[in-house]
Amino acid sequence: MHPIERREIRTDKKRENNVASLSSKIENILVKRHASTLIASAVGVIVMVIASLFLYLLSEKNVAIDRVNALRQSTLIQHEIEQLVTQSGFVANNLKSFVVRNKTPSENEFRSISEKISRANPFIQRITWAPAGVIQNVYPLGLNKHLIDNRVSTSAIKDVNYSAQNLVIRFIDEDLARLSMHSLLFSGDIAQINNGLISLEIDLYHFFRSLNLANEPTVQPFIIKELDSERNVFKISEKDNFEALCFEATQFYFAGLSWEIQTLVKSENLSSFIFSCFLAGLFSVVLSLVSYRFMCSYSRRSVDAKAGAYRANFDLLTGLPNRYHFSLRLKETIDEAQREQTDFAVCFMDIDHFKQMNDALGHGKGDAILTAFAARLKLVAKCNDLIARVSGDEFFFVAREVDDVIKADLLAEKLKKHLQQPIEFAGQQHFITVSMGVAMYPIDGVDVASLLHHSDQAMYAAKRAGRNRHFFFNEAMREQADSYLNIHQDILRGLAGGEFELYYQPMLNVKSESVDFCEALVRWNHPERGLVMPGEFIRIAERTGAIREIGNWAFSQACRDIREFIDSDIHIKIALNHSISEYYSNRAFESWKQILKENAVTGDNFIFEIPEAMLMDKKSIRMSVVTAMRKMGVQFAIDDFGTGHSAINYLRNYPADILKIDSSLIQGMQESSKDRTLVEVVLTLAKSLDKIVVAEGVENANVAEHLKGLNCDYLQGNWLLEPRSINRLIPYIHQHMFELEERTLESRSSLNR
Repeated sequence: MHPIERREIRTDKKRENNVASLSSKIENILVKRHASTLIASAVGVIVMVIASLFLYLLSEKNVAIDRVNALRQSTLIQHEIEQLVTQSGFVANNLKSFVVRNKTPSENEFRSISEKISRANPFIQRITWAPAGVIQNVYPLGLNKHLIDNRVSTSAIKDVNYSAQNLVIRFIDEDLARLSMHSLLFSGDIAQINNGLISLEIDLYHFFRSLNLANEPTVQPFIIKELDSERNVFKISEKDNFEALCFEATQFYFAGLSWEIQTLVKSENLSSFIFSCFLAGLFSVVLSLVSYRFMCSYSRRSVDAKAGAYRANFDLLTGLPNRYHFSLRLKETIDEAQREQTDFAVCFMDIDHFKQMNDALGHGKGDAILTAFAARLKLVAKCNDLIARVSGDEFFFVAREVDDVIKADLLAEKLKKHLQQPIEFAGQQHFITVSMGVAMYPIDGVDVASLLHHSDQAMYAAKRAGRNRHFFFNEAMREQADSYLNIHQDILRGLAGGEFELYYQPMLNVKSESVDFCEALVRWNHPERGLVMPGEFIRIAERTGAIREIGNWAFSQACRDIREFIDSDIHIKIALNHSISEYYSNRAFESWKQILKENAVTGDNFIFEIPEAMLMDKKSIRMSVVTAMRKMGVQFAIDDFGTGHSAINYLRNYPADILKIDSSLIQGMQESSKDRTLVEVVLTLAKSLDKIVVAEGVENANVAEHLKGLNCDYLQGNWLLEPRSINRLIPYIHQHMFELEERTLESRSSLNR
């Protein structure tokens, strides 16, 4: 039986014991002496609480209904007011049309049209026509006869002129229950020919008294106010102090006036209120005394149970399922896949170098990195995928919709790309990489144990192969990983045993014919295989991560050799190759800085050769390492230039002083016109950007002469000298310096002659 299954059985037994314990406690309570009394009291309290809640809700419902009715009544009154004013506006427009047609209507004509209007609109009390602002016609004439030949108030004319609608409505000061409506016949000055003012006086008091609110059985008391003057327009209420009562207020702006309708809301009587308060207080006290201890005890047990269940199934830091809960979920996924005849992928992920990162940054930031990592997994995961943190920096990702190896490979690349984005803390960016092992159901296992074990094996194989990659579980992969691991361990053993050595190949200055630079090349003096060239182990070292140890050793040895060159009165610079992975963080800069300090040499003695692919690298941390080394005096050269895809686009702003044309282009110059053209283009481009050009791989004198004719700055290759150890190189450089000095003296003497 698998360990996971045993653990599952133990958990079930524990749950059964908990249920049995709870049942026994309930039984002990029920058999006690006062159990019946306690139960009866509890039932009574519950009934009282329910009754009080019902009474309270009923009261609240009645109040809410009254408020709704008040608002509905206010809305209906507002609608009636708007209809009255709108209808009056239509009347004014009809009068204007009548006056325009008749120009100067007679008294009979004016009375005739006004009578029709009055019959149709009983709340219009008075109609006047004032050509040029002087009242000439009034209806009804009787008591209003004294208005004839009077001038309309200047304020009314001014208000109409300022009105955009050529219509003004306002309350009459003498009687707030009346409205006056003024409208000019034509916009503009009232004194102009044929212009005049039409005025209507509306009886609001009788209008409000006669209101017939549709579908309203009773009309609640209300007050209508004009907000600008804060005066009551109309009031229907038996209460003198209306403002002290509870009311619903509806405000609206219409016809140039600000209105407010205050509708009284019915309230419960005092005795009912006091009785409800008494019942509520009594219910609350009784309920508190009876239920306090029970609820506290129950809540405590409930919280403890939930917390225990959460701790048993989930990781407290990230909130992801733990190994136990993940195993149960994976078992369910396997059962479902068996029923539906589907496949899925299990990815086991481990953060590379997390222990060192955790020790360097502190456990707080380490936990923050794990939390951010888990959050990114959640963003990538689909609704039916499974993710879990099983320990430390190890995570599982089960992709339900990935049913073949190609999809799994694409998923792994997507996960790595998403998870390797920089994580920023305290203004600094931290880069992480992930090693991943992938096992496919059902090819690599049909149960939980085998899938977890095989994905774990694949992940560790990926780590042995150099980290920051993903491997699938299969025999060929395991054999390859074992082979890489053996070579990796052999490299580390060789570095510790002093089996590595630096060879140097000089670079000839075409103009001065002096040797200003030499490139350091690593050689491995293997005790069994003899002299091993870099092509046989560098690629594997880059995949396993041993390239950093090789790079640091080579830089340390070059520092010691530069001291030997200086002691031999040879002043040259050493060029060293560095892979992209060596610019992994600021720790690389600190390491190289420490190597310079330990050997008491300065950075201006060295040139770092970097691959052309690094031009397109978007990781700012690598650029910061390059910038820091340049400040130390180190020059940078782009190695194998001309073999990349788009590096030329980045050359203008890239911090490199030297371009090294790839040897394949140099060696193809004699046979390929395209290679010759490309070399010429690179030389022209480099000259325009003030870059120094080194042609590597020069094998014969014809190529050398051709490059000299193209004004190439430096030549490197076996045509000049094959790579040599420092002990053999120093005599050569001395001899070269002696011959160069002799040629210089001879040329000077020939010039003197």
